[in-house]
Amino acid sequence: MDSQPPSLPDAFLKKLATRYALSDLETEAFVSKLTHTELHNRIIAKMLFISPERLRNRMTSIYRKFDIPAKKGPVKFRLLLAKVMKIYQKESPENYVNVEKAETDKLVNDIHRRIRDSIDRSCRTMRVLDISQPICVEEIYTEVKILRQISSNRHVHISDLTTDLFDPVKSEQRSGPRQPGLDCIMQHRRLMILGKPGSGKTTFLKYIAVLCNQQKQLPDYLPFFIQLRDFAEQPSQMTLADYFMAECHKNDIEEIDAQQLLKNSRILFLLDGLDEVRDCDKRFVSRQIQEFAKEFANEARHNRIIVTCRLAAQERFFEGFTEVEIADFSESQIQFFAQKWFDSHLLSVGKSGATVQEFMRSLNQHIRIRELASNPLLLTLLCLVFDDSKGFPLNRSDLYVQSLDVLLKRWDANRGIVRSQAYESLSLRRKEDLLSQIAFETFSNRELFFRNNTAEKIIEKYIRNLPQSSDDPETLRLDSQEVLNTIEIQHGLLLARARGIYSFSHLTFHEFFTARKIAKNSGPEAQRRALTHLAKHLNDPRWEEVFLLVLSMLDEADYLFELMILELKPLLGRSDKFNQLFT
Repeated sequence: MDSQPPSLPDAFLKKLATRYALSDLETEAFVSKLTHTELHNRIIAKMLFISPERLRNRMTSIYRKFDIPAKKGPVKFRLLLAKVMKIYQKESPENYVNVEKAETDKLVNDIHRRIRDSIDRSCRTMRVLDISQPICVEEIYTEVKILRQISSNRHVHISDLTTDLFDPVKSEQRSGPRQPGLDCIMQHRRLMILGKPGSGKTTFLKYIAVLCNQQKQLPDYLPFFIQLRDFAEQPSQMTLADYFMAECHKNDIEEIDAQQLLKNSRILFLLDGLDEVRDCDKRFVSRQIQEFAKEFANEARHNRIIVTCRLAAQERFFEGFTEVEIADFSESQIQFFAQKWFDSHLLSVGKSGATVQEFMRSLNQHIRIRELASNPLLLTLLCLVFDDSKGFPLNRSDLYVQSLDVLLKRWDANRGIVRSQAYESLSLRRKEDLLSQIAFETFSNRELFFRNNTAEKIIEKYIRNLPQSSDDPETLRLDSQEVLNTIEIQHGLLLARARGIYSFSHLTFHEFFTARKIAKNSGPEAQRRALTHLAKHLNDPRWEEVFLLVLSMLDEADYLFELMILELKPLLGRSDKFNQLFT
């Protein structure tokens, strides 16, 4: 049989009752109530062989003698308990710790029961892309892997990154070992989780909340999931501590109980989406997180705080926080996610669609599409597209357009997030044109990885011709830096791979935007020049995907075929097999 948790000794309670001039009947009620704090009044009354009303009358008299202010019943009792515990702590400090822990354990278990449904409603499901109904987080969650070294902080050479691109083993060695995400949250009280757009930060945080809510992970803690954007946009700007108390009030948690939970280190704060906070609010929110952590997650109070943010949007380091990065999906994670997605989603909509075996087989046959699957958001899109059409589109550029639409527009729009514009004249179309210019120039120069100043010069050249653009060189330089940073934060299409070194997030997008620049020129003459430039690379394997994409984008490909024939003519006569193929 399990031993009973420690409680306040009868002798101490009876001595206290005498000190506060309680009658014999009041003392009986006082001792019973304080030694069985988890029991309902009806049960206490039954133990004392009196009616619940008579017990209430006795407790009312007790509250008055202990100078407890007239409030609701549960609050009055919590105030009485707090006062008694304070006296006990002063008079018997050697025994107080065990009793305090036992009382807090009871409180945590009680509140777990009361808020379980509320946390389930806010964290157990989420909307993803165009799926018509919410998806259960547990049904699609794939184990998150954590990198202890932030990729953009590495000091490496471009040549190292280029080598890594074609050698996954070296790439993994350079990025460091991958740690299970749940292990990481157990090790650190203050944690900043960084990740690329669509890397699964919110899913991970909600999954932690669900596990904690079910007392499967950090069972002694109560999870509080807070969207930082909601906190920042409160009509009256309140502190994070006040916001937490307001959230407790919504969940019928009294302030005195919340204070006890904070004091005894029983709250897990899950603060999601620092990057989603408006620029005008970021300084305030960041300061609130830092001050909140210093007060409630310090050496004396071991409450836990986890904050999520997009990689490039984390401008300030929080003192005492460990920063980690969510790793891209590995092959096994992709297969595991796809298995769970097809099993759960197809069953929920009541239809039999493609199998995960068909999906993985087709994915592995398309190297460029397979590359996109390392991002959980784009992997979800791939699963949706594959199921709808029972395969991937024959024209791969259509799939890339859908992927870019998700990253450039739909992902934030579906969640009602409006991010600040770094440059007011940079519309969505102009961003695509700018990305195409960066891709074309760097790809033509054989730069899959390029210095930040290379990208900034291309951006500066582009925005110089925009309406309301400044003529001042320093202003243009600063604007180009801001635009580069904005593209990385908002869309993740350009990423800092190491200090001062950028690339497109996927080689697929580098090739796609290069092809777009060639195929979507504004005038016939400009397009002829671009196609002539492309034809010169006919014998270069690096340009193979670009050729295929350009051919799929052009309304009429006759001129490009003519240029290709001119390039191939010198090869005629060298091989009968080639002549046959050429014909």
